Amino acid sequence: MRDPFWNGPKATDFHGYLYTVNNGTMDVEGFIDSPYGQELARRLAIRFSIEDSPEAAAKYYASIGLRRECFDWEDFYTRWSLLTPLHLDGGRRYPLLFWLHGGGNSIEAEENMTGFTDIAAKEGFFLACPQNTNPERVEELLSRICAMYPVDRERVYLAGFSQGGAQCHGAYFRHPEHFAGVVTAGNDIWRPWDNMQVSYTQEEIARVKAYKIPLMQFAGQCEPFPYAPLNNWSPRMWMGRKPWGRPDTAQCPGKDDNLDPTRIHDLSIGKFDSKIYGDASKQRWRMAKSYDPEAGEDVGLWCMNRVNFRMELLDCPPRKVELCLSFDALHQDETRRACGIYGDYEAVEYHYGYRHYTVGVNDRAGREMYRFVAVQNSPHWPPLAIGELGWKFLKRFHRDEESGKLIAEDI
Repeated sequence: MRDPFWNGPKATDFHGYLYTVNNGTMDVEGFIDSPYGQELARRLAIRFSIEDSPEAAAKYYASIGLRRECFDWEDFYTRWSLLTPLHLDGGRRYPLLFWLHGGGNSIEAEENMTGFTDIAAKEGFFLACPQNTNPERVEELLSRICAMYPVDRERVYLAGFSQGGAQCHGAYFRHPEHFAGVVTAGNDIWRPWDNMQVSYTQEEIARVKAYKIPLMQFAGQCEPFPYAPLNNWSPRMWMGRKPWGRPDTAQCPGKDDNLDPTRIHDLSIGKFDSKIYGDASKQRWRMAKSYDPEAGEDVGLWCMNRVNFRMELLDCPPRKVELCLSFDALHQDETRRACGIYGDYEAVEYHYGYRHYTVGVNDRAGREMYRFVAVQNSPHWPPLAIGELGWKFLKRFHRDEESGKLIAEDI
């Protein structure tokens, strides 16, 4: 019998949203009725009970061992939240993780959905969630938080979903020396420009390569975007062909996408805009264009060039192109078929009853620097295991404050 939770108005709205953010192959009803969907419902129920009240949110987080503070709350786009352990140990410095939300979402839409809040309470780290996720805002908040709290500057990390994943890349491409690792979901393995469609310079690329930023990426197998498998690219169903559900159900006064500082504000008429919004002449904001192969370009080679560019940034050996392109026919190896590349670590891991096809790639020094996870029957939404698995990956790394050298530890 289906959980009566899904009969509520906000849950019904989210249910509709799930139909808009998959590529047409997702079993939405099976997803909802699965153990994975039951865990999603549990987290959504918490979110819906606290998202319209900072006071209710503070009370809930205190119950799991966190203090939630709200800053710059007078304006929707300047506000940000910070979660810290209720009791700080004198003399200890704490890791800091930024969570950057998906495009158009509020802080409340994702704050507790990833599981990072539970892990922060258990493991003892700070979690910052800004509404404005632009790289310069992240830099500003990093300075402010370090001035307010005992932050371990060697253990500052980025994590984000969708547009927030792109914003993570933008932040460390501007200041790679400040970060020791990144976890993203629902975005490309490599895109040569940031969220404002400003291309990364050769100097920035060289700095990122020199500093080395460990990267873990998640993708739903049923996302409407070509993020998995990594050896293939094909246009999928664009969002908006069905009635929208709203993932962001909080009552947020001041929310106006035309004022969103994380979007490109113009009146451009282009293929990307018209695909999603119809009459692009009325569109005053948009995200950066997607990264696609040129017309007539060999799609497989383009995909593998993109993968191997990321491998180069991480000092990982390149993936063998022809081998990876053969994986579509490997019916007996579901992990390689789902991920599209091979690794030094390959496994099917189970979380909340769903298969997580996982590949890890070591650098030339033998340290796992890249991990990719494709989640069974899942849409464009933060994976439920991203907090648990993401922190397990990130906490292996810190960056020596004096030398800037990345150091990996065995956990």
